[in-house]
Amino acid sequence: MLAELSLVLLQDIPTAESIAPPGLGPVFEAVLSWTKWIAGAAGLGGIFVIAIMMMIGRRNRSQLAADGMSALPWIVGGFILIGISAALAEALLSAGASAPVQF
Repeated sequence: MLAELSLVLLQDIPTAESIAPPGLGPVFEAVLSWTKWIAGAAGLGGIFVIAIMMMIGRRNRSQLAADGMSALPWIVGGFILIGISAALAEALLSAGASAPVQF
């Protein structure tokens, strides 16, 4: 009974198209490009830090090398996440740019 009631209530909710405000598309694309570049630079810097930790940890500091190696999956996961989210945002922007604007 509760499921039927929720279906009846949800049928009456109107859906609206999501359209970006005029002029915001280029600004958002620039911010997205900067974010991708900054994230890539930070990830590359993180890999350099891990490499340095492993080189220093080779000589009687094995815990430092282990800590550096345990951080590697987080950096790789961050690269994957920023790549997926940037591709998804670009796809949504291109789909929104081709939608007709109606007032």
